[in-house]
Amino acid sequence: GHGNIFEQNSYVKLGEIAKLAFESVGIDFIAESRAMGGYSSGPEIALCMEAIFGSDIDAISWDYGMTDGRDPRNYWLWSSRAGLVPTMPIVFLNDNRRGEVNAEIQKMGMAAVHIQELDRLKKMFPNSDLTDNVDDLPPAVRWYICAGHAENDEPCNKYKWNTGECGAD
Repeated sequence: GHGNIFEQNSYVKLGEIAKLAFESVGIDFIAESRAMGGYSSGPEIALCMEAIFGSDIDAISWDYGMTDGRDPRNYWLWSSRAGLVPTMPIVFLNDNRRGEVNAEIQKMGMAAVHIQELDRLKKMFPNSDLTDNVDDLPPAVRWYICAGHAENDEPCNKYKWNTGECGAD
C-alpha cells in the first residue's frame, strides 16, 4: 500500500504467501508489484494498462482510492480496460465505494472481486493510543492503529518506519 516500505506492502506479502501455496501443488506463481505512488487509475494508467502491467496477467488489483477520491469514473475506465487485456484478468477491488461498478462489469462478463472485508479487519486491531500498556501488544501490531486510523495519527505516525522489531530490516 501507499507509504509502506516495499517489502511490507500488503500485495507483496500476499504474493509471497500465494507463491508458497501454488508451489505446493506444482503451479509456478509469479506476483509483481507495479505500484506507482501518487498516480490516479485514469486516464493514463488505464489507457496504458498493457504497457504498464503486461498482456499476460491472470489477476490485477485496483488500489487507487487515495488518488481517485470518491469519483468512480476512473475505476470504470480502469476496469473496462482490464477487460480488454487478452487474458481477461480477474479484477480485485480494494475499496468500499465502488462495489456497484464491479456488479455492472460482472454483468458484462468480467470476473471482478470486491474485497469488502478490509475495513472490518482493520477494526479488529487495537487502538494503540487507547491501550493501557502498548508494550504488551505484539510488535507487528504495536502502533498500527491510532485514533481509529492505520499508521496516520499520532503517536502511531512516529513509529511507522521503525520496522526493526518486525524483522523487516
